[in-house]
Amino acid sequence: MKIDFGAIEAITANIGASAADANIEHKLNLNQTVPNGTSLPATVVASFSQSLTSSTAYTDMTALPKANGATADCTGLKLQGIIIKNPTGNATLTIAHNTSTSVSAYSFIGTAGSISIPAGGTLALCYPEAAADVSTSAKNIIWAGTGTQSAHVLIIAG
Repeated sequence: MKIDFGAIEAITANIGASAADANIEHKLNLNQTVPNGTSLPATVVASFSQSLTSSTAYTDMTALPKANGATADCTGLKLQGIIIKNPTGNATLTIAHNTSTSVSAYSFIGTAGSISIPAGGTLALCYPEAAADVSTSAKNIIWAGTGTQSAHVLIIAG
């Protein structure tokens, strides 16, 4: 999994001799290889739009939508990474821990809490071999938001 962040900071005080010194570039490169120096297990990679209906949605990890119209079954695999882009104009999206067995919740975020992604925000998580295995009783990522918004999602499982 490779994620690169970069920003250019405009400096307005204590600038060096050259005008080029007025801009400083900051970079953070997250080149993740796991576990223990091996490659990230990436048996399934899925990129799709997750749409909410009546303020909720479920991403079924046993039927992830693939680009070619097929689905991928992640049963027995772990979530290795997820990137979520919540477009500008949406309300905040939330993924919450859910202990309900009636919805077969896959609570990769742990045993409590939630993750909120504001409008225009992006969330990137790398969970190398840390999440639970997907199973028929733990398969749905549960989303909450407002109305019928949608988000862009990339999931890596292995």
